[in-house]
Amino acid sequence: MASRLLMTVLLSAFLLSPAFAEDEVIPSEQESMSEQDGAEAERVRSWEERMAEAGRQADQLSRETRERLDRAWSETQIELERLRGASEEQLERARTGLAGAMDRLERAWRAATEEQPELEPEAEE
Repeated sequence: MASRLLMTVLLSAFLLSPAFAEDEVIPSEQESMSEQDGAEAERVRSWEERMAEAGRQADQLSRETRERLDRAWSETQIELERLRGASEEQLERARTGLAGAMDRLERAWRAATEEQPELEPEAEE
């Protein structure tokens, strides 16, 4: 029983010592905490710098992408206008070609009917 009482007294004295008081910290622990705080602050600064650089790179990429898209859109519009103009020219050439072909077909038909009257369509009564 005496040993138990002695253990309780020693343990109480140790736990109530200034090292375990809430307001007091052992100097070596305080230094260690300062070092840990400094290391943590450095990690936070490093992370913030990396995030800021990533943000700048994202902004630059966004600007470059926007410029490329604008340039591609402009080139597409120019090409579309060129194709529209080409299509209208091609359509006009096709109309002219078709009209010429129809004229030749009509002349050939007249020539054929003059040479062979039986090719003339029968008149409806």
